[in-house]
Amino acid sequence: MYASLRLSQIHRVLSAVRKYVARQDLCDIPVLLCGDFNDYNDPVYRLVTKHGYASLFAEMHGREARITHCNHNNREVGVDFIFGARLDSDQAQTLLDPRLQLKPVDCHLVPRRLPDVVRLKRPQFGHDWRHVQSPVLLTDEEALVDYWRMVSDHRPLVAKFQTKLESFTSMDEAATGLTP
Repeated sequence: MYASLRLSQIHRVLSAVRKYVARQDLCDIPVLLCGDFNDYNDPVYRLVTKHGYASLFAEMHGREARITHCNHNNREVGVDFIFGARLDSDQAQTLLDPRLQLKPVDCHLVPRRLPDVVRLKRPQFGHDWRHVQSPVLLTDEEALVDYWRMVSDHRPLVAKFQTKLESFTSMDEAATGLTP
């Protein structure tokens, strides 16, 4: 029942986004869809990718992030994704399409220096933050994992994009000889 509920929910989201893009004539604007989508082996993930969305982490690294969450069963899983697509009628292109307004240049998990294969621990909340060492000073993996369990049960996934506007500005300057 839970799986069919999640599938119907994401189906409604995908349908609503496609209708909105068509109604507002936003076909050249990439759509980003971010969140916890269970696992890359989950039917929800497959439905999202079937609708033309691509995982930004997978596009940038050639594979999905291995561990982004320690679930209630104490299993480490990759569940957090940033998906993107350009939606043209029934066709969708990935974020690497050169005609898009956004070009992905980076995608990583935070903390960045903690590899995506490192085992996470279940969160423990309620710490006195006045006595917690800053993660900036932590150098070993175990200390970073112990720090992170005080913050969240998910590792944030961060993406960086170059905008088409940056390219357009450079082209306009070259064409007119004017600089701002």
